Amino acid sequence: PLSLEQCVDIFRNCEQLLLFHQLYLRGLHSRVEKWPVVNLGDVLKLFTPMLAVYHQYIGNQPHTLDVLFALKLRQQFKDFLECLEKKLSCKGMTLEDLLMTPLNRILGYITDLHELK
Repeated sequence: PLSLEQCVDIFRNCEQLLLFHQLYLRGLHSRVEKWPVVNLGDVLKLFTPMLAVYHQYIGNQPHTLDVLFALKLRQQFKDFLECLEKKLSCKGMTLEDLLMTPLNRILGYITDLHELK
């Protein structure tokens, strides 16, 4: 089994990231409802400071991967992950892939902001 410390090491501030994205999505939906006149600037301006939640997540990534690597040396944990990763809901993604999703998302936001200039 995983210790509480290991769970925190792996999933540090994921709940904060989820909350940020739920609020951001709600803000985007409220603008899209006003189609065809859509102004996303105020949503981006409001949520840009909140991107700071990524700072802790990104800073913790090397430690997260170290903890995950050490856990995967235990056959029982490795088997458990492999069983979960075979589920359709994982869409063929590993836990490492899923943990990288927020990083990929922030890169997408940066690209989107550059395109809006």
